[in-house]
This record gives sequence, structure tokens and C-alpha cells, in this order.
Amino acid sequence: MNHHITEVANRFADSLALTCAGAGLSHEGVRHLFLEAMSPQISASDIRYEYPHPSLPGAKVDVYIPLDPGKAWAFEFKFHQKIQSGKNQPRTQHAGQLFRDIFRLARFQPDHQAVERYLVYVTDGEMAAYLRKPSNGLNHLFSLRPGEALEITKAEVAQRAETFRRSCQETACDCRVTGRFGLCIKGRLWVRVYEVE
Repeated sequence: MNHHITEVANRFADSLALTCAGAGLSHEGVRHLFLEAMSPQISASDIRYEYPHPSLPGAKVDVYIPLDPGKAWAFEFKFHQKIQSGKNQPRTQHAGQLFRDIFRLARFQPDHQAVERYLVYVTDGEMAAYLRKPSNGLNHLFSLRPGEALEITKAEVAQRAETFRRSCQETACDCRVTGRFGLCIKGRLWVRVYEVE
């Protein structure tokens, strides 16, 4: 699918732009818009929501789509936005949760399935600034260009702040993340699509 993911992501970004760059957007809204952008490649009956993870008891992936025999897609969606009260977001915790989703996807391997795994991430300027800040050590992920790959290791997680580790250390594993799409919409929303292996 990765040769189609840019097409899908562009349609998704166009839909986000029409929502006034995120006004009233939610996690479910992000997921809905992305899946809508995938049609007509998939139909609603193909989609399995909150699909049980085969190797992490109690965990689920946001979306699982079985295809032809032996093939499937798995998606995690993450949306971070400014808190209504005006307080700062728990940025370190959010970053750890982003990595938790990456690790959950990396470990997602149903029996006898060749699975393509994607993380779709949408955030506002606050988290984008945090992830780009060199001293936070996360710019290598956030700034991945399409086609660029990054190896993430358990050892890297072990060196992070405690708040970050608490969010993801139980699922941490060595994995590879490849940038598939990146865009800023109207200076208000940042969209990233990563493939996880």
C-alpha cells in the first residue's frame, strides 16, 4: 500500500484543511477522515475497530483491515491538541504515548498475515514545537521525510525521562520507522504518517 499512502494522506490533509485546520477535531474525527480518504480502496465492512492485539494482552490497535488472503493493514491514530483551559499539554507523556503506539504496531503480527503498519499522527503547534526542539531528542522522528527511515531501540527508551518511559516501556522493542508523509496545514496542524516495521 505504501505507494498509495501518499495519495490517501493528501486526500486526508485536504479534508483536515476543510475543517478549519482542526477546529472541533477529535481522535475519532481524525480516524474517520483518514478512513474516508482510503475509499474506494476499502469499504466500511472491511474495517475492524479496536482490534485485539495478538501478543500484548489487553491491548488493541485502532484499526485492522484484512485484505486478500495473507495480507492486512493495521493503523494507530494519535491526535494531540491544545488543552481548552489554556494549560500546557503533558508533552513528555504525549511523546511517550506516541512511541507506545509505534511499539504496539511493531509488535502487531497476526498469524499468517503480511501486515503493513501505519501510525497517523496529527498535532498542533505546541506539540510540534516540543517534538522539533533539539534538546528533547525527538526531532529525528518528527522531521523524517518521506522515504527516510529511523531505527528505534529499547535502549533509547531506557535513556528517556521517567514520564516518557512510564508511557511506553512495557511495549518497547527495537523497530524501524519510515516517513511516508509530512505536511503543515495553515500553520496550525502538523500531519505525519509513518510506516512501522
